[in-house]
Amino acid sequence: MEMPKEHEKMKFMHHFKEEKFPFVVSADLRGLTVPRDNPPRSEFKTEIYQVHTPCGNMMNAVNSIENTSKQYLHRGEEGMDNFCLKD
Repeated sequence: MEMPKEHEKMKFMHHFKEEKFPFVVSADLRGLTVPRDNPPRSEFKTEIYQVHTPCGNMMNAVNSIENTSKQYLHRGEEGMDNFCLKD
């Protein structure tokens, strides 16, 4: 492998060797930061003053074999459970 010289642009060659993936999944997980009422003190210097609470997710599954795309949208507190159990 030969790296480009400084200030030189990298170019891809042999695009015909690229592999097309039959399935692609992209996901976006959303969460809200909620302040803690009484942050616990610890021996560490990091202070926990807020908690990330899941509030929804969106997933897009693309099947290039059948040329289909399926989207899953979920809003609510059980967003992570719903996301992990998607089939």
